[in-house]
Amino acid sequence: MRLLWLMERYNLHAADVLMLDMVADGLENEEAAAKMGLKIGTFKSRMGRVAKIIGTGDRAGMIGWCYRKQMFERVLSDPVTLTRREFDVLVGVTRGMSNAELALDLDVSQNTVRTHLTRLYGVLDARGREHAVRRGVDTGAIRLVQRVEGQ
Repeated sequence: MRLLWLMERYNLHAADVLMLDMVADGLENEEAAAKMGLKIGTFKSRMGRVAKIIGTGDRAGMIGWCYRKQMFERVLSDPVTLTRREFDVLVGVTRGMSNAELALDLDVSQNTVRTHLTRLYGVLDARGREHAVRRGVDTGAIRLVQRVEGQ
């Protein structure tokens, strides 16, 4: 029921939701496009359309939006423990921050950010930034809160 409401509210099609789910699962664009039977250009065009609709420009931000809107069920596995810096980096990634932005925000070098990301991927068993966000939520390492419109 909630998914249908979101599709109507945000003018999303079933294919858009499927695409968001594949992105959240950590599939690369090419692999997701092939599974959907789309050419890569068409897939990227749809991704761009969805990014405009939901107001985020990167894949990790799309996943964060999906969880805030409760589009995907949370599948909790064993909880993980992150260091404070790994947690800070994961929160920044969830907000769509680049490595350069994270380095500035955390007052560390970009190399240090990359090191934290590499460790984070290992702890979460993630394949990349967007997969780390999904795994972070699934394992309870982070919790995304839905904002009330107008605040």
